[in-house]
Amino acid sequence: MLISHYLTPNILFIGTVGISFFKRFFRKTKNPEHLFTEALHCLVTDDKHRAVSLLRQVVKKDSDHMEAYLLLGNTIRSDFPEQAVKIHQSLTVRPGLSKSVLVDIHIALAEDYRALKKIDLAKREGENILRYERRNKWALELMLALAEEEKDWQQAEHWNRLLLKIYGKDITPDLGRYHVYAGMDKMESGDLSTAASEFKKAKKISSESALPYLYLGKIYNTEGKKETALEYWKEYVLLTANPELDIYKAIEGLLFELNRYSEVQEIYRGIVEKYPENTEALVRMVNHMLEKGNAEKAISLLDRYSVDSMTVRLLKHKVSLPNEISPDIVSGVDALIRESLRTSS
Repeated sequence: MLISHYLTPNILFIGTVGISFFKRFFRKTKNPEHLFTEALHCLVTDDKHRAVSLLRQVVKKDSDHMEAYLLLGNTIRSDFPEQAVKIHQSLTVRPGLSKSVLVDIHIALAEDYRALKKIDLAKREGENILRYERRNKWALELMLALAEEEKDWQQAEHWNRLLLKIYGKDITPDLGRYHVYAGMDKMESGDLSTAASEFKKAKKISSESALPYLYLGKIYNTEGKKETALEYWKEYVLLTANPELDIYKAIEGLLFELNRYSEVQEIYRGIVEKYPENTEALVRMVNHMLEKGNAEKAISLLDRYSVDSMTVRLLKHKVSLPNEISPDIVSGVDALIRESLRTSS
């Protein structure tokens, strides 16, 4: 037998064993940075289980690898928030940490406590961050979000004002909404006087906000101050393209009670001119024209109307119907119009 026939299988075996050994050797001797990089790649490819395993190897090999500790806790937070807290909390007692690292640790802890719905502890971490960096936008936004979650509207306004003061160019303020929320809470509890005060504050802070006018109208209507309620509601429908649909019936009801029903078309005209897409107001305006026998005016209005929609086409069909047409047909068209409004809203 040739020696080569004898040696070849053994050489192949030795080579296979050698390759396997070197693979295991290099795998075992990967330095922490290589492992950390591999963990990041696993997170990018959504291999969370492998990433956690690699991050545990990193911190085992290098107990000073702060990024790995932070990332490990962040990665397991959704499944094991208590463990995430333990990992991140253990980092706070380490000596010699830089301010930026401490901020990152407290950010991680704040997220941990939010996952556990421990709002007070999350707030404490936000306050810790602000002790290190009083202009830290993340912490300010956290405190704002937590105040909103707790419906602490006074605190929410406070944090929003701070954000506006520091980052005014980068955020859109809407400070009046907190007074709207506070007013809604007071309305729910039956304290209409305080509710009205909150809505007036909201109106003063955010003059273009529609909701204060809606709720002030509701309060004054409840108190029997019909004229005042009507004026607030007339303002409301001109401040929003999508008012509450019930408001139209409420306005018409007040106009009727106050013997001012003749103003209804003018109110709808103002809405339609400002918000041509408000087909609900258009339908009501056309119907009132037809009730008054002003079919020609209705046709003229629809002919120059800039918005083309199924609702507008149905309205044009309705106004073109002859007077002697069966009421059942008119009712059928009205039903189609209502359905068109419902599906387009």
